[in-house]
Amino acid sequence: MLVVCFSLKVNANQNLNEKVYIEVITSDAYPISELNQIQKQGISVRIYNLEDGKRMVSQLEANLPKGEQAAKKAMALRIKKLGDHALKKKFSDAFQAIIIGTQYGLTRHPAVVFNHGQAVVYGVTDLTHALTLYRHWTVSK
Repeated sequence: MLVVCFSLKVNANQNLNEKVYIEVITSDAYPISELNQIQKQGISVRIYNLEDGKRMVSQLEANLPKGEQAAKKAMALRIKKLGDHALKKKFSDAFQAIIIGTQYGLTRHPAVVFNHGQAVVYGVTDLTHALTLYRHWTVSK
């Protein structure tokens, strides 16, 4: 199902050649296509996967000893070995899809966000198609 939702943050004098920035919130169930085609146009794209947080936690928990105390000790050692700064960065990166989605008020995924929340296209995984929809919208404004 395709749902297109555009905000009203567009300046009437916006230059159509203005550089476009794309952020994509998705999950493993919705693989993104045409990424290379978009990047060849010089467009910056960031893809955030909602599954990354779960994957990161699973990696930290992998192969922990069976006993509770031994597992706690092993986890503390892993965290110490990573370092506080690296662990915070790892968590921040892993949960970035949720953070970005919340900041933009996204209600579902996949979501292709243009220019830091200026416009959102829901339900599209083909970035070329999403960009075409966005450009048609900006021309019609």
